[in-house]
Formats: sequence, C-alpha cells, structure tokens
Amino acid sequence: MPVCRACSSDLPQSAFEWRTDAKCFRRTCLACRTAARLARPAPATKVCRGCKRDLPSGEFYRNQGALRYRCRQCEVAAKKQDWARIRPVKLGYHRSYYIENRETLLAYQRQYVIDNREQVRTAGAAAAARRRARLKQLPNTLTVAEWREILEVHDHRCAYCLDRRPRLQPDHVVAVARGGGTTADNIVPACPPCNGRKLDKPIFTMACG
Repeated sequence: MPVCRACSSDLPQSAFEWRTDAKCFRRTCLACRTAARLARPAPATKVCRGCKRDLPSGEFYRNQGALRYRCRQCEVAAKKQDWARIRPVKLGYHRSYYIENRETLLAYQRQYVIDNREQVRTAGAAAAARRRARLKQLPNTLTVAEWREILEVHDHRCAYCLDRRPRLQPDHVVAVARGGGTTADNIVPACPPCNGRKLDKPIFTMACG
C-alpha cells in the first residue's frame, strides 16, 4: 500500500487524490491535504473571477478551508441564473410525470394517509396552529358585507378557473405564509380545488396553469 509523505501512514489507494494532469496519485493523502489547507491562513483580499473586484476574504465562501474563486454575491447570482435555466425543465418533467402516473400517485397518497393517520393528523394540527399564530399577527378586517360584495364583483365565480360554484372559499391573493392579511383588497373567491392547488404560491402561477 502507498505511504503518505506527510503522516507516514500505510493507506489504501482510495485515500489519495488522482492527478489528472500527471496521470498519477498524489503522495499526500486527502486527510493531510485537507488539514494543511485548513491550517493555511486565508489571504486578506482576493480577486473575484466573476466581477473582477478585489474583495476581503470574508466576502468569499469556503470549500474545504479554501476560498472559492467567486465572491458570495456572484455565487448567489450564478445559482439564481442556473435555477432560472433549469426550472422550466424540472417543472415540465414533474407535470408530465404526474399526468402519466396520476392514478398510481393518488393511490399511494391515499394508502399513506391510511397507514400514517396519526402522523398526518398531527402534522395537519401543527400546520393549522402555525397558521393561526400568523393570522393573529396580520390584519384581519374582512367583514361579511365585504365578502358578499367580493362575490358579487366576481359574479359568484372562482377567480382562477372562472367556474360558477355553489360553495366558494375566501382565498388570500398574497398568502398568509407570505404576510398577506385577511383584508378586502387581498381576498378573492376560489373554488376548493383551486384554493387547494394555489396554497402559498404567487397568484401568477395560477394564471400560467
């Protein structure tokens, strides 16, 4: 077995890093290289490869003790850009998978609720308690007269699917989880399916299907 040059230990080959440029394994094991990297003092400043600015070392994330080559701001911007690129692909895949396996997924969901009834009930109660706590801290000025007026304005139709339903629910345009209060300017009528599908998502996601 190879011997580490730093700790003089006999270690398996997997404990050493492969050098692609020299086509051989390094002579110092990964543990010793990581320890040396952590003990090495960070430079006071570093030039970001993204924005080309000379910034303090505290503006960079660390990877195994070493400073990353892009500053925090550039790292966040790059992740947002990557997510904007792959989000439509992921959403399209999930939609198509759900359409193709809808019955199987619903059957699994029903069986899970039956097998874990107490756990589901506890989770639902906890979510309801969190919602009540948020509602206590948000404005709640909607009156019965205002709700009836909202129904009249929408012609007793769901604000999302535009279907006329016998039972419509008040839905928060800006969800309670996002800080939306129960006020006349933040409430629209919604049928139970649309209300359950929207959850805490922004309203434009419903318009996009």
